[in-house]
Amino acid sequence: MSSFKFFLDDDLFWHLSTGRYIVENKTVPSQDVFGYVTQGQEWVPFEWAWDVTTYFVYSMFGYTGISIFRSLLALLIFFFIFKTADKLKINFALTAALSLLLLIGMLTRLSPRPHLVSYLFITVLMYLLLKYMIFDKGNIKGLYPMPMIFLVWANFHMGVIIGVFILLSFYVSDYLLNKNSKSKDNSNSKKLLYIVLLSLAAILVNPHFFNTYLYVYSHTEMKMLNEINEWKSPFSSAMISNYYVLIFFFFAALSLTIFSYYKKTKNLFPIFLFLGLGFLALRAQRYTVDFELALFPLILISINSFIKLDNNKQKFISYALAGVTTLLIFYSANDKFYKETLNNNFRETGFGLNKDFFPVEMFDFIKANKIDDPQNRPFNSLRAGGYLTWQLPGNKNLIDSRNLNDDIYFKYKTIEQKRPGFEKLINDFGINYFAFSTPYLKLSANELNTSVISWLSKNSDDWKLIYWDDKSSLFVKNDSKFSNVIQNYEYKYLTPFNIVFAPAVLAKAFTDDKETLLREARRKAAEEPQGMFTQDIKNKYNIK
Repeated sequence: MSSFKFFLDDDLFWHLSTGRYIVENKTVPSQDVFGYVTQGQEWVPFEWAWDVTTYFVYSMFGYTGISIFRSLLALLIFFFIFKTADKLKINFALTAALSLLLLIGMLTRLSPRPHLVSYLFITVLMYLLLKYMIFDKGNIKGLYPMPMIFLVWANFHMGVIIGVFILLSFYVSDYLLNKNSKSKDNSNSKKLLYIVLLSLAAILVNPHFFNTYLYVYSHTEMKMLNEINEWKSPFSSAMISNYYVLIFFFFAALSLTIFSYYKKTKNLFPIFLFLGLGFLALRAQRYTVDFELALFPLILISINSFIKLDNNKQKFISYALAGVTTLLIFYSANDKFYKETLNNNFRETGFGLNKDFFPVEMFDFIKANKIDDPQNRPFNSLRAGGYLTWQLPGNKNLIDSRNLNDDIYFKYKTIEQKRPGFEKLINDFGINYFAFSTPYLKLSANELNTSVISWLSKNSDDWKLIYWDDKSSLFVKNDSKFSNVIQNYEYKYLTPFNIVFAPAVLAKAFTDDKETLLREARRKAAEEPQGMFTQDIKNKYNIK
């Protein structure tokens, strides 16, 4: 279930582009190097170690290597979950049942992005802390790796800040527990404090020192985050009905049982985690998995103390789980679980790219016809900005999903949604081609009408459509620079916008310029024989 083809996440490609830039230039940049509008503006690639790592993995093993790397990280996360549960002597059936639910709740977050490293280190951190606290009580040597973990973590992902919160919560609760204990044992207190201080110092060992964290904080203040789903509250109308949010609510309810653990031990650590990580998770859906992973072993401890199962009941539950897991494996392998149960049309079992989502063929066309001139200034869809910089080295994009600042994001939205002033921005930016990614076209063609695609389609004297398929469209400015490619590849009449929203244009062309229309129809039938519109085009214009 962790081995599915890449889709949705354009982040993968700008991470790869950043890794390539760092390796080739032997430096970690502090200013934007990928956008022509934002060039020179502050940019701190705080996940640089992930970027370099995945670039090396890609260089050796391609996208399949990154897929396997992603799946290995997912397996390691659950390895440490089960290892922790085993050491805590948790009922296996309970661990397996809740882990399976946790896995399904994490599906949308198992993309090849650096937050997976944070998920792994959260589980490792909880394992080490619970080991010291419960099943290897007082053995401080088990915490010695902590500073090194934080050093690595700080250069892979800013989830390290959550790690710092977990560690400080543990230290404070341990301090209070010892302080209030009748038989005080402070032999490890100083060593634990040194470990905490060394871990805090370790997170500052990164290319941009403390500025890394100032930059990250400034990101959290951007207004554009209100429009991004993972930054919305799970209680928002856009999120509350999603299956992974409902699973979070279930785990949040289960986490209330940890108060019984506190009642027995007077240890505030679980309460600190519940309040602190719960606050984050309720503010932004992206933190719900962090909450689930950190609280998971504590939930197991609490529930395990309530549930008493004899061997026969444990066997029955284990066999039932084996059956459910087998069905999930089968229905995940043939994608029915994703497409029919979870209603996710682009999640497919396998490795590498889901080419039904990414505009692979459009960028092949761009490269084949020398449109990838570094002097060109494209307008690209936000969902394809990273893919552009990865596929067209040396070319700069308008925007990508790095969330550089509010200014470029809202200017992008002004153009993309045809808001007042969009034509002036096109001229001010010097845009001379539009590269659209429209992977949802098969589900709804409305984007053709609501976006700037409709304006470009209606202004065919100034903008020429030279390539399109079921998931992308490429327009170039009608000037001498593109005269040859326009002459050879222009779709004058047979455009997706005209097919759906302006059929009268095609009817008129059939009367006034039939040969051109038929030539375009034959080209489309040859280029995309299995295309969404192709069969209708072949039937309508009698193309064999």
